[in-house]
Amino acid sequence: MQGQSPAQPEMSAPDHSWGWYLYGVIRAAPDTQERLARLAQGEPGQAPAPGEQPLELLASGELLAVVRGVPLADFSPEAISAHADDPAWLEQSARRHNSVIEAVHRGDTMLPAKFGSVYPRAEDVRAALRDEQATLRDHLAWLDGCDEWGVRLYGDLVAIRQRGEAQHSDVARLRQELEAASPGRAYLLRRKLADAQASVADDLLNHLIAQVYDQFAHHARAGLLTWRMAGARLDQDDAHAELMRAAFLVPRDSAQAFIAEVGAVAARQPELWSAYSGPWAPYSFAAQQPEEASDA
Repeated sequence: MQGQSPAQPEMSAPDHSWGWYLYGVIRAAPDTQERLARLAQGEPGQAPAPGEQPLELLASGELLAVVRGVPLADFSPEAISAHADDPAWLEQSARRHNSVIEAVHRGDTMLPAKFGSVYPRAEDVRAALRDEQATLRDHLAWLDGCDEWGVRLYGDLVAIRQRGEAQHSDVARLRQELEAASPGRAYLLRRKLADAQASVADDLLNHLIAQVYDQFAHHARAGLLTWRMAGARLDQDDAHAELMRAAFLVPRDSAQAFIAEVGAVAARQPELWSAYSGPWAPYSFAAQQPEEASDA
């Protein structure tokens, strides 16, 4: 849980060598003991790797923390920082983190924890859950029945510019004036034309991104624009430019309609096309308050 996760206590000078690695939070249910048994047996994606401790569930009120005992020598904040120059360790650890979250997500609504969330004592985990019980329950209810889908929007910058210029009379007027202008006036007109072209293309790009984003968000509980191309790049002659990256929290019963909407972009606007990835656990929406998200 990024922004929503329980606040982590200071871990300087821990009084023991083992801590609790937090993968995320789920809700307690009548089959809690069965889940504990399944975790102990090691389901696919959750079974401990050689030398690992098994996954456990720590309960507090209506919530359960999915945790694993880890040596603080390897997973304290200082130890993780020390591994910053070890890409192999970071990749392996991040993959392990995500594989557990994805496996739990397949059976339970889960609020994922940020990579490297470690508590020195089980009591600290339970206390953190107790202190944020209501907020975490609400967040889990918001995530119920949803997966995260990632979308990337691409476009032909030349075609986008041409479309924008065709729709704006100022550009056409400046072109006509430039053809008949004296050399001295032509210099100023060329600068005006370049500024007008950049402004028109940027406005059109903003409109296209907002329009496509809204079309996708119509099928989602929430959306998050994670990146968009800078307007300064619009003067490039790139026929395969990435324009936008976004994440959407999509109810499972809307997934097929969402995928169809992503595929329909090129049919509506030939200069655009898109691709999707997922479904995933709701990583991008762990840090968002439900009321902060852009609802469909």
